[in-house]
Amino acid sequence: MKLFGKEIALCTRHCTSVMRPVIGSEVRPYVNLYVKVTNDCNAHCPFCSNGGHRQSRSGFDMAKLLRVIDSISESGLRLNRISITGGEPSLYPERVVGLLRAISERRSCSFTQVQLNTNGLGEAARAMMHHPRLDSISLSMHHYDVARQSELMGCPIDDDLLSDIDDISHKLNISCNLIKGYIDTAAEVQKMLDFAERCGVRTVGLVALMNKNRYCEERYIGFDDIDFESIPSLALTDARTLGSVCRCRNYLYRGATAMVEVYCRHTTDTTYCASSLMFDGEYLRQGFTADDIIY
Repeated sequence: MKLFGKEIALCTRHCTSVMRPVIGSEVRPYVNLYVKVTNDCNAHCPFCSNGGHRQSRSGFDMAKLLRVIDSISESGLRLNRISITGGEPSLYPERVVGLLRAISERRSCSFTQVQLNTNGLGEAARAMMHHPRLDSISLSMHHYDVARQSELMGCPIDDDLLSDIDDISHKLNISCNLIKGYIDTAAEVQKMLDFAERCGVRTVGLVALMNKNRYCEERYIGFDDIDFESIPSLALTDARTLGSVCRCRNYLYRGATAMVEVYCRHTTDTTYCASSLMFDGEYLRQGFTADDIIY
């Protein structure tokens, strides 16, 4: 399949369920489009290459992005998901709102999942999280204690970070990094899940640190370091694999008053980029690390 005259890599098969294998399942051609609206971030997380970054290139070519979206539709590919990411997207709310408005006006995106990745800091982020066109919101939180979260992110955080979310709690996912000294044991994982359940959040994603710098090396916690089976009321519901590319597990946690879905990505090959496109405001690329410019 070609896009802008260049061949792009696409997924050819579904992940296999280790618990309930599905054989011969073909993938309808699709792409996930990641839109990096900025490199800027108002947090200073030591494990992130964008922490405290101030963007040297201030422009964002919205017209080019819309040509990308239209070309994907015209190619016959299914636009499965648009993920708005950064940096911190809410630092440039006009870009995000403009993109959401354009998506709403395009029939080709009517069944596209639009996801916002944010750290939730500041009024702009709070307002953006309530935008009606967003189908899901991934909120970066790496500890259940506000003081520890503030310490890690290097900036003050309001105690009411997760207040006034009743109308969007069903869209909200907490993305939590496993970090030595923070969420690093089964007991700490359970406290994080209890925190999410009390706040009305029903989905938590646990992620191991990527090898970005020395901090990540020194604070790395793998999934094999945590005894998930020892967590009361946590049940494994599925385990999936895509060969050596990716392994993940899904759990269901029974909290005091509600269930919380838990997603754990155990292994990820960051060089694998089939069906993943990234627009950085200037160029459309295949994947996230390679300098493979499509347009």
